[in-house]
Formats: sequence, C-alpha cells, structure tokens
Amino acid sequence: EMERGRIWAAIWLFALVCAAGGQSQEDALVCYDGPFENTMMDGCVDECTAFETLPEAETHCNSLGDCNGIVKTTYGDEGAIRLGVGLYEVRRGPGISDLRGDTMWVKQEVCGQSVMDE
Repeated sequence: EMERGRIWAAIWLFALVCAAGGQSQEDALVCYDGPFENTMMDGCVDECTAFETLPEAETHCNSLGDCNGIVKTTYGDEGAIRLGVGLYEVRRGPGISDLRGDTMWVKQEVCGQSVMDE
C-alpha cells in the first residue's frame, strides 16, 4: 500500500512537471482581454504585488481601482521562460511592450466589452 502511494506520488509529480513545461497557453479571464503572450504592461500598482496564481492576482487587481492589468513575469529568466513558470503581478500601465516570456491580461473598462471589439 505504501509502495503504491509512492508510485502515485511520482506519477503525479511527473505530470505536474510536464504540465508546467508545456503550459504556454494561459487561461482567459472574465472581464479581461488576453492572454497576450510575450507582452508586458509597465507601471506598478500596489508596488507590483506578486502572486503565485492567476486567480489571486485577478482578485487583487479587481479590488484596486487603478489596476489595469496583470502580467505573468519570468523576470527574463531563461529557465523560467522554458518551464513556463513565473509570478503574476498587478500593473497600472499605460505602457505596453514586447517582452519574451511574459504574458499580459488587460482589464476591460466595462466587463464584457473588449477593447478588441471597438
């Protein structure tokens, strides 16, 4: 029984690593445009508070009146870019630029109305 548990743990860990490695496609968020890959938004809000998960960053951004987006950043780290891992930071903007490895979500001014529709 103990052995089976260890094998299961090893399989789960392997699956997790594989999922992280292939995880280039990030989730879409309600009330946000994106994800836009290899793109970043500058301008910190709340000192660019960083979160380990997208839902945490989304909740925090939604609680701030001057938060206009979320950036998953790898801080330019090659290993992180390769693995598709990074931290989710809340940003103000308005500057947007290309940055390899980063992914950006832009908060919609009115939820459900995409800037892309205009």
